[in-house]
Amino acid sequence: MGGNIFKGRTAGIPKEYIEPTLEKYYEELINLFPKKRGAIQKFEPVGSVGKKAVSGDIDIAIDAKEFFTNGEVTPEELSAWNVDPVQWEKTYLLLKKRARTSTDYMIRWKAFLKEIASYINENSDLIDVAEKKTTTGNIFTIIEQYNEESEEQGIGVQIDWMVGSIDWLRFSYYSDPPVENVKGLHRTQLILSMFSVKGYTFSHIHGVKDKETKETVARTSEDAIKLLGKLYGEAVSNQELQNYITLHNYLKRSSNPEEYSEVLDTYLRILDYTRADIPWDMQDYWIQNKDRLNLTGRYLPDDSKLKQYI
Repeated sequence: MGGNIFKGRTAGIPKEYIEPTLEKYYEELINLFPKKRGAIQKFEPVGSVGKKAVSGDIDIAIDAKEFFTNGEVTPEELSAWNVDPVQWEKTYLLLKKRARTSTDYMIRWKAFLKEIASYINENSDLIDVAEKKTTTGNIFTIIEQYNEESEEQGIGVQIDWMVGSIDWLRFSYYSDPPVENVKGLHRTQLILSMFSVKGYTFSHIHGVKDKETKETVARTSEDAIKLLGKLYGEAVSNQELQNYITLHNYLKRSSNPEEYSEVLDTYLRILDYTRADIPWDMQDYWIQNKDRLNLTGRYLPDDSKLKQYI
């Protein structure tokens, strides 16, 4: 979900290479953090990984409670991750001084993940981390791809850490197998758009937040599903939220024409900055409203039918 951060160093990874590559990846992490073997063994691939012939990258969901007892960064538990509490505090205070909207909880996590990123880069010959890209819930890494015989393939794959509540991460990063030109991100960005027009922000890591009060109003998938149903006046099931097609059908059914257009406008503006095609059933709307919405089509794939309109 972090986009292609390691440009020129990665390629899509064939389905059959995912397991041996992750095996090598986890093995290296256990070498780096031997006291956290159990936690590393619970790292969980999410999204479309393994659901198509080739995956662009690999997203790993990690429950915050696998890092710290209560999911809160505590200086007492840092040493198990080979993080110096004194250095962590320095990083934390520096980030806190610069922070504008982040909560103290988020700053403490970002400081910890930055220290983890630095430790990996200093001590691993196999894994490289984009330290400057580290966020409050993400680390972006790269490792060589390996085949079933554990042979290096001469090209890397990006592996992104998503740290938070495992329930929420499974929900926010869920992806059904791709259908036609629609993939998992199309589903998730539509959910984001549906919350946005109702005054809420949808975070893959932290949950759903009220834009006005800044209060987090949904931290679990169950809460988010209930809230969405309340906002659109009709209950929605978890199954309907699992892919773009069923979610779009729900939106058509539960929204009035004005709401529907507002969601579609928001959605297309988001996709205009995303490396993905426009879903086949929205392409006519894209053509009709391209100029009104100032859509550039800059990131459309080369085989998109909409390329001729750019």
